This record gives sequence, structure tokens and C-alpha cells, in this order.
Amino acid sequence: MELLEYATTHRRAPVLKPTVLHGGSGTVLGSNTTEEDWAAHLDAALGNPYVLQRRIRPVTELFPDEGGRLQPWRTAWGVFTMERGFAGVLARGTRLETSTGVVDIANGTHGAHGGTALYELAPTGIGG
Repeated sequence: MELLEYATTHRRAPVLKPTVLHGGSGTVLGSNTTEEDWAAHLDAALGNPYVLQRRIRPVTELFPDEGGRLQPWRTAWGVFTMERGFAGVLARGTRLETSTGVVDIANGTHGAHGGTALYELAPTGIGG
């Protein structure tokens, strides 16, 4: 099956993203469109700098709010690795009730948060 045929017949599975934007700008979730709109987005992307990816649905996790009550958040986690191994993590999240389906703190989603934790290994030959 050709990619365009797959994307057309499996509209709920892929995400269409422009390669030159960031922060979720221009991202289209096939599941959030009608068949006609999805076909129009795919047609407009042909021959242009877009990527078609499999949609990954973020896991809903519970985090305490300002009052200590657990609230559902839609989160995305990433891991940094370097030549010598683990280098840190990245987490992004939006409150479930404000989520657009794209977890990104740069797209203007109200209540979105993100952070990193970096880990530095001792230089080779130092510390044991």
C-alpha cells in the first residue's frame, strides 16, 4: 500500500507536520478532521516540506495541583543520551481539560508546562 493511500484510508492513525515550524504550529491530527479536510491537507502537503508520522497518544498521568489534589495531565517524556550514556530527561505536559491533543508548551496551550533534568557524568579517568 502506498503512503498516501494509507494516510487517506487510516485517517485516525497519522499526524501531518510541517518540517519548518515548531511548537505544534501547523500540526494536523487526522482524527480531528473530516475525511474531506484530511484529504485537502494531504493534497496541500504533497511536494512540500511535511512529514507524516504515526500518532502516539500520550499517557494520562496524575499530578498534584496547587491544593494538593491529583489532577489528570497529558504528558510526553523524552530521554537525552550522549556517547557515554544517559544525559537527562525532558517532560512536557498539559492539563487534560485544556489539551488539544498535541503536547507542546510552545503552541500557546493554557496551563502547559515543561522542564528538563540534565545529568553530567564525571570526565573519563576522574573519580574512580
